[in-house]
Amino acid sequence: MTQDLFSDRGKRNYLNVVHNDNVVQCKLQHIFDASQFDTLRVATFVASPKFFFRATKEFTHITLVLGTEDNELGNFFFDMDSQNGFFKELDEETRQKIIDERFKVFVVPPGYTVHSKVYMMENSESGKRRCVFGSANFTERAFGNKRQYEELLVYDDNYNPGIVDIFAKRFEELLGFSVDFIPDKLRDKIKDTAINILTLSEEESIDVLKENIKKINTVAVIGSELAETLDLMKIELEDHEGRVKKELEVVRNEKELIKIVTATKKGITALVTPMEITRRQDMIVTRVLRKAIVKKEFVDSRTEFLYSTRDALLYKTEPGNLSAPLQKVLNAGALKTKIKMLGNFIEAYDSFTVNKKTDVQARIFEVLLYAFMAPYIWKIRDDAAMAENREEIRANMPIFMLVAGQSHSGKTTLIKFISRAMGNLGTYYHYVKQAALTSMDQINPQIINNFLSEESLMPVFVDEIVKEYFSTTSSGSSLYMGEGYIKSMTNARKGPHPCVIATCNTDFAANAQVMRRVYYIQLNNPFDVSKRKETDQYFNSIYEDFGDDLYRDFLFRLEEKIRNVYQAGHDDFLKMGRDIFISYFNETGTEVPKWLSKTRIDDYYARGKEMWQRLYISKRTGFKTNGGELLLDDDIVFGSKMGSGREKREWLQYLPVGVLIEDKGIVRVNRDRFFEFIGQSTNALKRIFKRML
Repeated sequence: MTQDLFSDRGKRNYLNVVHNDNVVQCKLQHIFDASQFDTLRVATFVASPKFFFRATKEFTHITLVLGTEDNELGNFFFDMDSQNGFFKELDEETRQKIIDERFKVFVVPPGYTVHSKVYMMENSESGKRRCVFGSANFTERAFGNKRQYEELLVYDDNYNPGIVDIFAKRFEELLGFSVDFIPDKLRDKIKDTAINILTLSEEESIDVLKENIKKINTVAVIGSELAETLDLMKIELEDHEGRVKKELEVVRNEKELIKIVTATKKGITALVTPMEITRRQDMIVTRVLRKAIVKKEFVDSRTEFLYSTRDALLYKTEPGNLSAPLQKVLNAGALKTKIKMLGNFIEAYDSFTVNKKTDVQARIFEVLLYAFMAPYIWKIRDDAAMAENREEIRANMPIFMLVAGQSHSGKTTLIKFISRAMGNLGTYYHYVKQAALTSMDQINPQIINNFLSEESLMPVFVDEIVKEYFSTTSSGSSLYMGEGYIKSMTNARKGPHPCVIATCNTDFAANAQVMRRVYYIQLNNPFDVSKRKETDQYFNSIYEDFGDDLYRDFLFRLEEKIRNVYQAGHDDFLKMGRDIFISYFNETGTEVPKWLSKTRIDDYYARGKEMWQRLYISKRTGFKTNGGELLLDDDIVFGSKMGSGREKREWLQYLPVGVLIEDKGIVRVNRDRFFEFIGQSTNALKRIFKRML
């Protein structure tokens, strides 16, 4: 072997080799020195088969532990073309080593990968050893000094035996849970085939697949994790497919742009001048920019958040920067300032409102907390479903939040502020059922569905949505809205997707099956209209200065908790966020405010409880006891108006699951569950009723 790593001394040294703590310039054969060592053991993330066979042919014994991209590891076990391709062309010497089992190849089981680059050499007679490690994979590009910066550290055991021992042990650890990559059928084929190009028949490929599956099932490291591993593989492959499509679009755009901004003269390619860019701007706009923007029939004016499975982090796409990281750590001083500003915003819902109700402030915080966690609610749902092996558990973690309230209760101000605080420039949509797909500020049910079908994770903020979006049972509308749509979307949607945060008025009702799939918050404290100018100035001063720094710090902490497999429980799927805010107050020496909600808020049934309690007290004679049931007299309980159809049905929709027994004809409810729902014992209600009389 004669390849020189630094043959051209006038060029950059892309491969930086440190041998026994000294920077050296040497040939590849001096690092992997078959004249001193006869045994080579390699653990590498990726290896070029042709280069690997050529570079290691002089060693007598070779062991390779192979790793590659997460989503490609499964190919080696389930795609025979990928496995055969590794041994596509074999020279006679390599063929014989495989037959004699002097050349062994291993790969980690599906769901795992090896990203290490560890190279161990040994002389079987003298025991002399050498270890090599660093950033360089066993590829020609990495070792060939071809415009790829790499680091390589080389140690001999007569200089630093401790380092050599560490990496010898590390290699054994990697090898210990790996699987033989060469099936017996493939080894027999290598032995029996006269020609050097290896091909397997369909029958032989099936035999290899059966052998691979048998190996996977007997690998001790997987054990009971096999089912989880296979499920993860399916999810990762689906995610990978979506990323590949997006990456292909980016590559095509970049390729087109490079063609436009470069010119070749006399065989030399160079960038065109800035003046020439101006002349070619129409080409750039029509072929690249417009193509990238008009990638769907509807306009998404949200800031795009994308989840990376490679590092489990959220990224923000921006013009000229397709992968800006969102995470940011605030120091204690900056954190204290932001927390104080947030407190001022929330407390304004007491200072400038008609009634002084601190419980409204807790609801303002709950909406903000849900929004802050929204880009990861999909993952919390997926993790919970996988951990408990129950898909139906997703229904307990809604992807829809509804903020209901009277006129002038600050709903729009709230979602605008949250949108701004998350780096979404305060953007939100107005709900218009017939809105055009190309509208920049209006949204209809089809566009909401399109958003929920994509992987951009910024919440979809919608102002003044109508109750029919959640409650209609009309077959003509059910494709993108209504009871069936809400239930199926909440139950079935998997993988990365955004959440919908919408506002509406208090004239809202839906059945229990829908409401357990919607996080309902009610703001029932209107602002004092006589202080509107003062209120607007106050909110605007906070709105303009708040920025998205607090959210980026929150995201850093949230991702850290998720990586550490934080168990929050689906009964309060926002607990991770609550704990983060508690840590904020502890770190800044600030007293925990009353507006920090301690647990999940279920306002829909709280409102229903108050409504039905008042109805029962005022129309007690309309509730007839019949064993363990209550029979409701329509004329007394609902009256002529409420008993006319829609109003009666909406009242009944406020009853939780298990309370309503029958709503056709005479309404029947479970007596004990009804009294438990309205929060009163029979005796207590009698006392209240007597006081009212």
